[in-house]
Amino acid sequence: MRNKIILLLIVLLLVVSGCSKFPGTSPAPSVTIEPTPSPSASPVETSAPPDETPAPPESPMPSNQQQTDEEYSADGIGAVKALKEALSATDDPRVNEELIRLFYDYYSRSYDKNNHVNELKLLPPFEEGKAPDWDDFLVFAFEFSNPVRKDNGEYFMSEESVEKTLQRFFPEFEHTHQETDMFSYTGEGYIPKGYDLLGSYYYRLTDISRDADGVFTAQFDGFALQEEDLSEPRGSSNLSKNGRAVYEAAGDIEYFTDRQTFDKVMLQIFNRPDYQEILQRDVKITIKFRLSDSPNDAFIYLACSKEYKQTT
Repeated sequence: MRNKIILLLIVLLLVVSGCSKFPGTSPAPSVTIEPTPSPSASPVETSAPPDETPAPPESPMPSNQQQTDEEYSADGIGAVKALKEALSATDDPRVNEELIRLFYDYYSRSYDKNNHVNELKLLPPFEEGKAPDWDDFLVFAFEFSNPVRKDNGEYFMSEESVEKTLQRFFPEFEHTHQETDMFSYTGEGYIPKGYDLLGSYYYRLTDISRDADGVFTAQFDGFALQEEDLSEPRGSSNLSKNGRAVYEAAGDIEYFTDRQTFDKVMLQIFNRPDYQEILQRDVKITIKFRLSDSPNDAFIYLACSKEYKQTT
C-alpha cells in the first residue's frame, strides 16, 4: 500500500513539472502563402470564360412570313419557296389576296439574284403535248441560260446551257438544234442576231385551279409598261397611259426613285376590285404547269396561250 502511494506522488510531480515547462503556449499561427507578383508593370485583367455557349448569329433570311422587301429585292429564292408552299397547301386553290401577292412577287418583281421578272413575258405560246416554236424558245432560253460575251462583243449561248434551260422549264419536249430567224447556230451554240425586248409587264392572277393529277391552270391579266414609266417624273409627256395611271394611284409621289417603290404601287392597284378600270390590259395569259422540284424555279410548263389586245 505504501508503495502505491509513493508511485502516485511521483506521477503527480511529473505532470506538474511538464505543465510548468511550457507556460502560456498557444497554437502556432497560420501562414498564408501569397502568390508571386507578376513582373509586368500593370496588372492584366482577364475575364472568366462564359458560362454558356454564345447563341449563333441570326440568319440573314427570316421565314417567309417575316420576309422583308429588302430581302426579297436581293434574292428571289424566298418568292419561289413561298409560292410553292402556298400552292401545295390545298387541293382547291382560289384567287385571294395572298395568291395575288405571291404570283406577283414571282412574276413581276425584280430581284438582284434568281430573277423571274421576264419569265411569263417571254414564255412561248404552245399547246399541251407539243413543243414551243424553237425561235420563241431560244429567246426565252437566252434570258435564263447565262450567255457569255465574247471578245468581239457578241453574246454566245452554248448548247449545254440551252439543254439545261429546257430541263428546267420544259423537260418533256423533244427538239432539234438549228438556225432560226433570231439566232445563228454554230454547231456548238447560238449567237443572237438582234431583237428588242424593251419595256416590262406586270401580271395579276385572275383564276386558278388544280386537277387530280396535280396540274394547275392559271390565268393572268398582263399590263405593259414602258421604260419611261419607271424612269420619268409625274406629268412627263413620255409616260404611257398605264404609267400615268400608276402615278395617279401613287398619291404624292412625283418621281419613282427605285423599282421597288413602283412595284409596291402596282400591287396596291392589283388588290383593288376596280384595277381593270385603272389600268389598261394588254394581254391575257393562260398557263398549265406542275410545281418544280428546283429551289430556284416554281414551275414546269405544260401549255401556254396568250391573247393580246387588238391595236388599231
